[in-house]
Amino acid sequence: MKQGYLPDMRTFVRLSKRYRIVPVRRRVKVKRDPIYALSSLKGPSFAFERGDISIFGQASEAMTFGRHDKENPFEIISKLLKGGIAPESSIPFSGGVVGYIGYDSVRPIFEMEWKDPDPVSLPHSILLPIERFYVHRKRVLEAVYCARIDDEAKKVYRRAIEEVDSMSRLPAQESPQRSSLTDVRVNVPKREYMKMVEEVKNRISGGGVSQVITSRKISCRAGDALTTYLKLRSLNPCFYMFYLHVDDKAVLGSSPENFLTIRGGVAESCPVASTRQRGKNPAEDRGLELELMKSPKERDEHAMLFEACVREFETACSDVRVREKMKIEKFPFFMHLVSKICGRAQDPFKLLMTSFPSVTITGVPKKRAMKVIDEIEPDARGPYCGSFGYVSNSGSLDMGIIVRSILIKRGRAFVPVGAGIVSQSVPEAEYLETFYKARPQLLALGAGQTDLKWLAEL
Repeated sequence: MKQGYLPDMRTFVRLSKRYRIVPVRRRVKVKRDPIYALSSLKGPSFAFERGDISIFGQASEAMTFGRHDKENPFEIISKLLKGGIAPESSIPFSGGVVGYIGYDSVRPIFEMEWKDPDPVSLPHSILLPIERFYVHRKRVLEAVYCARIDDEAKKVYRRAIEEVDSMSRLPAQESPQRSSLTDVRVNVPKREYMKMVEEVKNRISGGGVSQVITSRKISCRAGDALTTYLKLRSLNPCFYMFYLHVDDKAVLGSSPENFLTIRGGVAESCPVASTRQRGKNPAEDRGLELELMKSPKERDEHAMLFEACVREFETACSDVRVREKMKIEKFPFFMHLVSKICGRAQDPFKLLMTSFPSVTITGVPKKRAMKVIDEIEPDARGPYCGSFGYVSNSGSLDMGIIVRSILIKRGRAFVPVGAGIVSQSVPEAEYLETFYKARPQLLALGAGQTDLKWLAEL
């Protein structure tokens, strides 16, 4: 990058003849983790981190979608998935939208009534239109501005250079705030959750549904959203780390599960199902790993969901292949069985709509499981079990599932957690799984190790 900018003017002019938007970028010097700069950004802000790549920044506005809005997020995504607006490049994101599509967003499409009550009361979806952002990978930070070709190409390029230059100095980074766990409540106590498990098992034995993921919520007073996110990403780094903050609302999490990735016409999904917590030492960890791999119950549960995901891929993809099946993936607090499905996306939007929400967080068959969830769970899910990520102007999409998450509204934080129920499920074991899944989020919200003891019995 001799001139400091990519692309150079000559390449930019050539690209401008084919695309309506061309990203321009330059390196930015940074001494510490640049994500902390979010503390000083004004307006709607976000971070989306996958592997060694972090994308973060702010937006001038937020597109929010509520229960009674005629518009829905899928209309916007449908247009972006057609691609061709911006070129594919080494940057995984070429501007577009970043945000979440909530579990409840498909209710009008599935002709399902809105669920009440909705104590979290967040918009079912929020998308941020993004034209400028930062990319941090392999210790290199770049400022990116997505230039619209609305004038003579050389003039647009010069304006783009001015824009990325204005981003070359990150805002001052404020010190993280401390928080403690206070005013804790649960919507489904332990005894009630175990009754829910038994009820789901009765539904399964009655036929019509084979598996249902049932959830509950732990809530507490919320601290600073960014501080909570920074602590969570330190405690529990996973495949997907995400953060969105708009006014008094925030959605953040550390999810192990890829919902859907589409890039260059190739689609991929990595369904996650079946869980064990990590061992206290290497020997115990290995024992739990072998237990998970050999458990007929866990393997059958994973296979049921995995096969449903494959069938969904086959409706909108050609050359569908299974790249991995029931591989153990380990994270700081858990290990899971993970599979990987790939295919050539013939109709990306159809694939998205067929797959959403993932069967790994509803159950099978999907629509019937969702109806059972409505009948058994006391509250609306809102964003939980939806997906968070981006849809790029180039037509690419990358989204993780909103689990191991924290939802914040008006100073209150909600930690939704669930477990997959099948006919062999043991109620107390399924309850404990929901608690184990809540631990990193509760620690990020300020819980201490002594708090976890009484929290386990709520």
